[in-house]
Amino acid sequence: MPALPLPGATLAHGLRPCLEFDDKNSSAWCSNLNCVFDAAVVGAGPAGSMAAYQLARAGVRVLLLEKETAPRYKPCAGGLTPKTVQEVPFDLDDLVEDVCQDFQVSLRLGQPFRRRYPHPMVYMVMRDRFDQYLTERAVQAGVVLRDGSPATGVELRPVYAEVRTKGDTFRVAALVGADGANGVVARSLGLGSDFHHWVAWESEVVPDDVDLERWRGLIGIDLGTLRGGGYAWVFPKRDLLSVGAGGCTQVGRDLRGYCDRFVAGLGLRSARALRQRGHLLPIRPRGSPIQLGRALLAGDAAGLVDASTGEGIYWAVRSGKLAASAVLELLAGEIQDLESYERRVDDELMPELLAARRWVSLYLWAPALCSLLIHRSDPFWQTICMLFRGDQGYQDVARLLGPLRFLPSLLPEVDGKARHSAMR
Repeated sequence: MPALPLPGATLAHGLRPCLEFDDKNSSAWCSNLNCVFDAAVVGAGPAGSMAAYQLARAGVRVLLLEKETAPRYKPCAGGLTPKTVQEVPFDLDDLVEDVCQDFQVSLRLGQPFRRRYPHPMVYMVMRDRFDQYLTERAVQAGVVLRDGSPATGVELRPVYAEVRTKGDTFRVAALVGADGANGVVARSLGLGSDFHHWVAWESEVVPDDVDLERWRGLIGIDLGTLRGGGYAWVFPKRDLLSVGAGGCTQVGRDLRGYCDRFVAGLGLRSARALRQRGHLLPIRPRGSPIQLGRALLAGDAAGLVDASTGEGIYWAVRSGKLAASAVLELLAGEIQDLESYERRVDDELMPELLAARRWVSLYLWAPALCSLLIHRSDPFWQTICMLFRGDQGYQDVARLLGPLRFLPSLLPEVDGKARHSAMR
């Protein structure tokens, strides 16, 4: 571990350590220098690593706790949209395993059709490598990483936050909870209990060389098979395919079987499954608190997931940056708590995420219509592609849809609860 500045030292940009104390009292709360950090980040995913990186670059002494040993496995389709690539302040070229411009779409596991967009739609990465890369960049910026060290509890005091692991207790001026959908930070602080959830089942399969080559640059999607609402996907990687299915919680028990049928329908019966795992996609309701005193939630822990596509990485990176900005203001003495972070999330991120919940209604309530529009309507297909890439936002779609501009206003906002398809 690098030597840490003594309490009372001035940090970069005029920041000062918030936990200043008299030498004679220091042992009362910290028995060694491992406790002398200005901020702690729990969770080394995209949100946590990005927040930690931004803070360390500003001269803040940051502790990054990760329960898994790096590199960690993360169940995820592993697709980076162009807007995500633009948001990450590092070159990701060496991590990209495939670039997709083609979509293969089926309705209820029926005969598929293909559509193509002239620009890259998704850059495929393996999440363990991607997350490890972001974490390494944070460490290079000065972050102290403790992987294999899960947080066991969190408490807030008037002038500090306390984070406990199995072997240590850390007292810090600010705490970022980026430990995912089942995070300890949110549970400890009583946050996120009103979140809705989608569920997903994912399998990494190794097909033969012919099938692997057939899926180069091609994403597969199936709509309408699950009556409660959901879809299946296949994302190609360099040596395998990420195949999965997702939907509202009420269809969770059906996802594994649906995924198996989807794989069989793709002609991948002989493909060998490397890993299979289910996970939650949290959806934050309007106004749900994601901040308390000196602590905040970011990424999946804050329920910042696009309900229409399931994309979480972009929102994790964005919220990690917002989290760092708010923590810097707190450390500089400009604010007394992190309420400003929640306001910025509400102003800058939630309008798009709420608008996305109308779009998900289209393939939940009317998958046949959605499939038909993708297949036959060029304006609709181009709109979908521009939304996916981030060229336009969900709030801009009326202008893009032309004669179909009335569609968004007819769609209800979906949370994570079951909806039965009205037009099958």
